[in-house]
Amino acid sequence: MTRKDDTMNISAMEDYHGEEKDTNEHAKTEKQPEKKQSRLARLLAKRESQNVRLVPIWARLVIVLLLFLFSIIAGLLVGYALIGEGSSFNILKWETWQSMMDFIQGN
Repeated sequence: MTRKDDTMNISAMEDYHGEEKDTNEHAKTEKQPEKKQSRLARLLAKRESQNVRLVPIWARLVIVLLLFLFSIIAGLLVGYALIGEGSSFNILKWETWQSMMDFIQGN
């Protein structure tokens, strides 16, 4: 017999007699309250250590929207100046947009 077979036979005998099994179950039930206490202690410690946000969420949203708007305008300026070969600030004029819409509609 090998060691593996010996350990399997020993564990089978312990299960059959039920002695070792009962002590293991008892040990498991004793450890569960400790886990709950440690989990509760971890939650309390986590709550105490939470940082206050330096920038509130609403301010972050405003910043992201402003950055998005800035990037759109910058892209229009660069794109109209390089691809359209026009003056970059002409894209901000209403007449330019009106002429583009007329071109698209076929007027």
